[in-house]
This record gives sequence, C-alpha cells and structure tokens, in this order.
Amino acid sequence: MMASGTVTFLRRANTQWKNASFARASTCRSCHVGGPLSADIHQGHWASSHQGQQLDLEESFASSKLVLDELPPKKAKVVVCGGGMVGTSVLYHLAMLGWGKDVVMLEQGRIGGASSWRGSGFLGGVKLTQPEMKILCKSKTLAQELSDAGHDTGWKQCGGLHLARSRERITHFRKMKAIAEANGTECYILSPEDTAKKCDIINTADLVGSFWVPNDGVCDPYKLTFTLLKLALEQGSHVVEECHLSRILVQNERVVAVETSKGMIECDYIVNTGGLWARNIGHMSEPPVKVPVHPAEHYFLYTQKLDGIDP
Repeated sequence: MMASGTVTFLRRANTQWKNASFARASTCRSCHVGGPLSADIHQGHWASSHQGQQLDLEESFASSKLVLDELPPKKAKVVVCGGGMVGTSVLYHLAMLGWGKDVVMLEQGRIGGASSWRGSGFLGGVKLTQPEMKILCKSKTLAQELSDAGHDTGWKQCGGLHLARSRERITHFRKMKAIAEANGTECYILSPEDTAKKCDIINTADLVGSFWVPNDGVCDPYKLTFTLLKLALEQGSHVVEECHLSRILVQNERVVAVETSKGMIECDYIVNTGGLWARNIGHMSEPPVKVPVHPAEHYFLYTQKLDGIDP
C-alpha cells in the first residue's frame, strides 16, 4: 500500500526514463522519499536481475531431475488453470492433501512467467475483511515455514510501514488496526517522528502518521513459485507448459472436461488461477462464469543499493 503521490511519481519515472530497466523489487516498501534522485537513476543506469535469476532457478530445477509433462493426462480429478504463484500454491496444497497424482496444472506460457516474477512479494497480514486476512496470514506462515525448512523463498521479515498524508487515511488505518488486533496481529499507529525512526530517509514533512506492522515481510514470488512447484511434483502432480485452454465443458451444471491445445482432459473440478486472464477463462464455460477481475497498472522502482536502506 503506497502513500498518496507515490504512484504519480513512479508513473512519471516510467515515461521519462525510457532507457531505464524496470524489474521486480526484492523488497516492497510503502514510503514517500524526499530529496533528489541519484545521478545513476536519472541516467537510467539500472540493472535487472530477473533474467539471471530465472536462469539460475531453471538450472536448479533441471538439476533436481523433476520433469514437466509434455502432454496432459486424459483424466484428472482437478485441473488448475494458470501456472503462477497462486496456481502452484493450489497445486501444492492439493498435493499435500494427497491429491497429487489426480491434479494437473496448465500454463499457457512458462511457469511463473507472467505476474509472479513482477510482483513485489510483499506479505502483509492486515486487510479489512476476514477472508483476506486469513489468506494473507496463511501465505506469510507458508513462506516462513518453507524458508525455515531450508527452501529458497527469499523470505525476509522487514515489517510493513504504510504512510498517511491525510486524516482520512489515518482513520482508515485505525480501522485496520482494530481488525488486526482482534486477530492477534501486532501493529501500531505512529507519529511522523516515530515514522522517521523506522526509516530515516522518509520525508515526513507532509505526513500525518503511519501504520507499522512489525511482523510483515517480503518473499521472492518467483522463487516461491518454483519451490511450491518442486514440492508438488515430488507428490506426483502433473504440470504442462505452453498449453492453451480453449473450452470448459459443462453437463448438468457440473464441469466434466476441459479442451486444450494439447488434448481433452476429463475432470471433476477446475480451479481458475489465470490472474489477468481469469475473466476470459470464466467465459469459456457454458453458461459463462462472471469473474469480477479487472487488470490495473502498478508502478515501482528497482534501484541500486541506497544508503540507509537494508536490502
């Protein structure tokens, strides 16, 4: 969650510095930074680590001797449509419940190749609805547990600092704080002075306060995707890349099969984890399922190391 004005700043950066390389940030911080930008940033001397990271992960995956399916099975209990972090998480959890060999995940491109590697990886446990809070808390716990077990998820508990530049925003944070504390989440409303103590490069001149959640953190969504994929494959799950979904067959209001570019799959259930394409997947069934998803742009910066910021 960003402070008011930050998105405008990043949008301007994206249009002016055409030679800059924008990439997924290793951490996500909600802050309004004051002061001039460095000359390196103005000149667009930014480096993207994603391509190298992707190659390293794929080499590690290849060395694990786990392979993906060239073709999907003819039958499956569950078909997961979309091979990003959410899709692999569904695949992983079903596999851990003993459904591994009866589940197939379809990805139209490469695993984790769309939104998952572009995500900030911010794992915060505070939302205004109970379902959202439960999902976020479980996601954070999963990243922590996998990291503690020796898997590379990029997990780091750095805390979440959300900034307010208006009284209305502070009122919103107080509502979030009440819900969070009712669910056992430690959090605080901070003054501008205390906000500066958490991150001393923040310009607090126009801040009313902030919302600090010390147990929030970040993970690397691309690494987490591959970790979940590896663990699911070890349980016998099926995964097919470059497989396009074209139709969802329904009889008596129940899914009976899906038609793909690599053949038909009879199934009992379908899980729509298509992200940006979830709405399109919903329209592939008859009658169509309306998925209330609308993609929106979001901007952030990937910078070189900055003094005063712990990477």
